[in-house]
Amino acid sequence: MKELEMVILGAGPGGLAAAVETARSGVSVTILDENPKPGGQIFRQFHDGFQVTSPGMLGHDYARGQKLLSEFDMVRDRVELLDNAMIWALSEGNELAFNRGEASYS
Repeated sequence: MKELEMVILGAGPGGLAAAVETARSGVSVTILDENPKPGGQIFRQFHDGFQVTSPGMLGHDYARGQKLLSEFDMVRDRVELLDNAMIWALSEGNELAFNRGEASYS
């Protein structure tokens, strides 16, 4: 079992904002998310190779998402992002268990 200082469940807008502020305060952060890239449902990132030619057409939320992802990139060296992680248990003792790839962790 590995002890972590701060664990954030989900790399959506709330999780990313929490990670940015927590990392800026000097706390070690680990994010667990089931998706391959951060952003969640609202700020989902496009697949590699897809290019946005008219970002203004995607609206205000797209610009907000890009700003948040940029802020996350600035603290990325202080945040451990465990993508493709499916959390399957959280105990009263603040222990969690998750699958990532073919392995399980607790």
